Amino acid sequence: MKHTAFALVFVAACSSSGGSPGGDAQTDAPISDANVTDGGDAAVDTPTRIYATFSTHNEQSNNLPCKDVVDPTKPDEYLANRAATIAFAKAIADAGGAYDLMSELSYIEQINLFDKGSVLDSTGGKNLLKYLNEFAPGKVTVDMHSHEKSGVGGFNSSDVAEALEKLGVPPNGLVGGFIANPSSAENWTRLRKPLKAVRSSYEWTATVLWGGGSSLHVDDPSASGVWRPKSPDEFLVDDATQTLPNIGGYADITRSDYATQLNTLLDLLKSDKLEKNRMYTITLMSQQCDFHRDSSITETAKATIAAHTADVAAGRLVWMTLPNVLSTWKTAYKSQPAILPNPH
Repeated sequence: MKHTAFALVFVAACSSSGGSPGGDAQTDAPISDANVTDGGDAAVDTPTRIYATFSTHNEQSNNLPCKDVVDPTKPDEYLANRAATIAFAKAIADAGGAYDLMSELSYIEQINLFDKGSVLDSTGGKNLLKYLNEFAPGKVTVDMHSHEKSGVGGFNSSDVAEALEKLGVPPNGLVGGFIANPSSAENWTRLRKPLKAVRSSYEWTATVLWGGGSSLHVDDPSASGVWRPKSPDEFLVDDATQTLPNIGGYADITRSDYATQLNTLLDLLKSDKLEKNRMYTITLMSQQCDFHRDSSITETAKATIAAHTADVAAGRLVWMTLPNVLSTWKTAYKSQPAILPNPH
């Protein structure tokens, strides 16, 4: 089966000139390659804004917080996390934020095991990820996340995309994490071409990268903006001839103070230190597998949204899902690059 995934998008906008960001909010809707501009000398009249997204990963069993949640012998852990994940997503959507849930294969396997019968009552008869992908269009979306595995029982990103599609979550082409550093260990350039699954004949095509990392996140090339990485050795260099863009997460995920890092970007915008008519981005990461153990995660996210109502009203900040960030970059910003490295 050959499946080309198209990217989707929802925006959170921020303008240095003030005023309403009217017209930016949109629902998650597929876009085709016809929307891709060449990113050359096209004039952009959309003000510079900060596009912010809450995001989470769930992981495999070798991740300590997720160890019990993805253990098939401990359904109560999964079910408690399921309920808490729904509550988190609803809290973000109700508060006016945007949330991308990036799911690994192990969590999907738990859904296949336990999302049955009365468990589905809280999600309108739908499995967890199908429900989350549909209940708040433009505010919550579900993406693929894969650490991949070789050898017996192996899988890759295409296998995860296929597993999501079988749950009723159409692939959106977003690569929810990959290795960028060191360049000798990178695994993203192969995604410029369709990727065949390990476990089947399914084929999936990436349309946008997000979350370039490193082993144990000790040397992540964190930056704000959207650009087309030139090569493994020049990841933070835009090359308009490349077709696979990257959405920068900016925030250092080894730090828990994402609100401070968001404020840093907003201060740069307010002091007119960001490039004119460009899109800047930040992803605010939390640990999904701890949702049912730590209610402060949800409360912190809600407080962060509430703290920036004035920035949203002034057009400086837009809460947007990552697929919609890509769409807005291609249309409103005409694929013009911005790259602002995080000094950590």
